[in-house]
Amino acid sequence: MSRAFGGSILAVAGVLVLGPMAVGHLVQAGYQDLLGGLLGRAPNAEVLRSDYRRGWFGSDAGLELLVRPAAAFSSRQASMRIRLESRIDQGPWAWFSGGFPPAPGRVHTRVEVTGFPVGLPPLLVTTDLSIDGAGLARVHAPPGEIRLAVDAARIRYAELSARVRLDSHRRSISTWLSLPAIELLDATGPRASLSGLRLTADLTRDGADSYRGTGALDVATGRIVATVATEVAPAATAPSGLQVDGISITAAQQARDGLLDLRLALSASRTRAGRGTYGPSEIRLAAEQVDASAVDDLVEGLRMLGSGRVSEEMRGLVMAGLIASLMPRFAACGARLGIDPMRVQTPHGPATGRLDLRLEPLADSPSRHRWDAAAWLVMLRAEGEVELPEDAALSWLERMPDDGARPVSAPTASAHDARALLEAWIRDGWVSRHGGRLFSAFRLGDGLVTINGKTFPLRGSG
Repeated sequence: MSRAFGGSILAVAGVLVLGPMAVGHLVQAGYQDLLGGLLGRAPNAEVLRSDYRRGWFGSDAGLELLVRPAAAFSSRQASMRIRLESRIDQGPWAWFSGGFPPAPGRVHTRVEVTGFPVGLPPLLVTTDLSIDGAGLARVHAPPGEIRLAVDAARIRYAELSARVRLDSHRRSISTWLSLPAIELLDATGPRASLSGLRLTADLTRDGADSYRGTGALDVATGRIVATVATEVAPAATAPSGLQVDGISITAAQQARDGLLDLRLALSASRTRAGRGTYGPSEIRLAAEQVDASAVDDLVEGLRMLGSGRVSEEMRGLVMAGLIASLMPRFAACGARLGIDPMRVQTPHGPATGRLDLRLEPLADSPSRHRWDAAAWLVMLRAEGEVELPEDAALSWLERMPDDGARPVSAPTASAHDARALLEAWIRDGWVSRHGGRLFSAFRLGDGLVTINGKTFPLRGSG
């Protein structure tokens, strides 16, 4: 028995001593495979330095990347350098550190970024590597402050924690993030803030041109602090602003065969703006049968417009040309945009609305109408309706901007103008009134728009 016991002890000791050497090879392969998968998603990144020094119970690795800006921003934005210094534990303390299945290796990484438009603090990342190549990263950033280059502005944030999981086949990635508080400040104090922020996201690739993803963002409270001039002391300011509680944003997307479907839902439990309190509120948007490559080209075009490479005088013309050039591709797929429902609980009752917008391709060649905006209006189909309390409509009309001639001390003139405008709409038939509520419906098709039964063309009869 003593021999058997001694043999068992020697076997265990052999595993503990020789095991890390074998595991070290597996951990190195898993580490490099994980980095390769991540770098494959960053086409603008160039590896400046990559080294791996494997030891017995631990290893060290270094990686330095140069990330160049997209072509549209190359003239205004400098390249970034990302430096990662890692210590890899591959001994028994990593195997038995908790969790199942046990991780053969644990990577402790310090991430430093230079060249970003604002200074970023170092990130501390701990990654568990599985034998099959999967990875679970835990990200931590201590509380800190980022100084901006405008008007002594700065961003102050609480402790950040996040988790990122990548599966062994590189087909899915999951993210979870928590940030208790973040606020934007200037020389006068806080200007905007978010509290209780939580983010989750999942992305799964089903094939070469097929993927699906979901995401959710929850915020306990969001605030924007504004100031308005007063008549008594125009140079002085009176506090005003916006506060939104119980913010929830969920998104889902699916791409298949070059077409993209998107779903977006936004809701808030309560919104306070000025003297009014609204909520709960909800809006759901859907985009279906959208040409994914056309969306990519649109995003790239918008980036170019915002890069400063296009003069202010030419932006309108370039934007019109961009949209006209992409319209045939959106129309060929029968793209559709829907808003249903849209609900806001106002102090005077619920306000609701919906919208269905779609493009129907023409029988002849779309390229023939590439620069003819009137022809594209014929392809446009839309219908929708809106219903809201009359008092809510008057309240919103009173807040509409004017030419600045109205004195601050004349709110009754604003109320009178709002009432006169609304009555004119009702008298002309654009809006219907039933029991203290307003209703309007519209339809668009064949170049004609119909509002509450009144039809008129969107282009000349010729």
